Amino acid sequence: MKQHAIKPLLAALLLAGSCAAQAAHFEVVSYSGFAGYNGTANEEFFSDEAIDTSQDDDFSFFGANVYSGNGIDHAYAADASFFKAGQNFSMSVSQSLTSPLGSIFSANTLVSMPSLKLKIVGDGEAIGSNVSISFAVESTAINTYALNGGTLTMDFAFTGPDDSTTSALFDFSSESTRTESFTLGFTGKVGDEFQLSGNMMSSLNADGLQAVEASASGQLVGNFTIAAVPEPEQYAMLLAGLGLLAVAARRRNR
Repeated sequence: MKQHAIKPLLAALLLAGSCAAQAAHFEVVSYSGFAGYNGTANEEFFSDEAIDTSQDDDFSFFGANVYSGNGIDHAYAADASFFKAGQNFSMSVSQSLTSPLGSIFSANTLVSMPSLKLKIVGDGEAIGSNVSISFAVESTAINTYALNGGTLTMDFAFTGPDDSTTSALFDFSSESTRTESFTLGFTGKVGDEFQLSGNMMSSLNADGLQAVEASASGQLVGNFTIAAVPEPEQYAMLLAGLGLLAVAARRRNR
C-alpha cells in the first residue's frame, strides 16, 4: 500500500470513531406538576402553591413560604426542574418547625410531577439511530424528626416508548440521614419519547404534649447521558481499516 493512501484511511477511521461517540440529548415535550404545602396550626388552615418558573427548553417550578403565629414558626421550600444544558433532573423538599408546648400543628410539603415527557434529539444523528441512555441518580435525606413520627418519602418512574417502566421508592421516615446512589441504563432511538414522573413528600406534626423543634429535607438528582450506538457498517469500517493499517505497517518494515 502506498504511504499516501494511509491518510484517507485514518480519516475514515476517525469518522467511524466519532460517529460511535457522538451524543444526543433530551428535550422537554410537555410536563405537568405541582409543589406546595398545607396544614393546620391550632385549627387555623394555611396553604401555599409553587410558581411555574419554566423558560424556553427548561422546566422548573419553585415554592417557599413561612407560617408564624401563637409561638409556632414553620417554613417550607419545594422545587422540581429539568435543565436542557446540564441534562439533569431534580426534586427537593424541606421544612422546619418550632412549636411550643400546648400547640397542635400539622403540615405536609409536596412535590408531585405526574408527567415530564422527554424526547431524544440527535446531535448530528439521524431519526431512528440507536442510542444508549444512562441515568445516574442520587437521593439524600436529613430528617431530625425521624423519631417523633415525621415522614419523608420520595419515588420516581421512567417509562420508555414501549411502556416498559423502571421505578424506585424511598422511605426515609425512620432514619435521620441516608444517601442512595445508583445508575440506570436504557436503549432507545433518536426521536423516541420517554416519560419521567416523581413525587416527594414530607410531614411534620406537633400534638401539643411536648415542645417540638424539628426539620426534614430530601433531594433527588438525576443526570442523563446519551451516547450514539455504532451501526454495524461502522464497526465493519473500523475493523477493515485496522486490518489494512496492519498490512501497511508490515510492508513498511520489510
